[in-house]
Amino acid sequence: MARVRRESDDDCLAEAYQQLLKESKKLAKHNKKLRKRLLELENRNKTLRTTNKALDDERESILKNNEILQEKLDQSESMIKSHQEKIGFVEKQHKEIYTSNQVLTKPVHQLKSDVQKFFSGSKKLDDM
Repeated sequence: MARVRRESDDDCLAEAYQQLLKESKKLAKHNKKLRKRLLELENRNKTLRTTNKALDDERESILKNNEILQEKLDQSESMIKSHQEKIGFVEKQHKEIYTSNQVLTKPVHQLKSDVQKFFSGSKKLDDM
């Protein structure tokens, strides 16, 4: 009886061993897939880090260019304001000069007319 029991125990152990071996192979296969997936993810992560670094560098470059452009914009706006002030000053001077010219032109025309009358009267006297 002990012998039958021992064979039964041996059979159970052999069956359990086979089951463990089968599960171990499944786990090894699954572990291999997981390692492959981990490697893929690590490579993807490396690629993303490189891309992220490139994007950070590009962002920094854009920010620097933006600062430079902002400075140029500020300078341009300052120049525009200065030019507008100068234009206003020149327009005011032009208006004053135009008004003065109009005031001076009337007597000049009157004097010119008087001179023509004088010459025409003088010519009549000479002709007599």
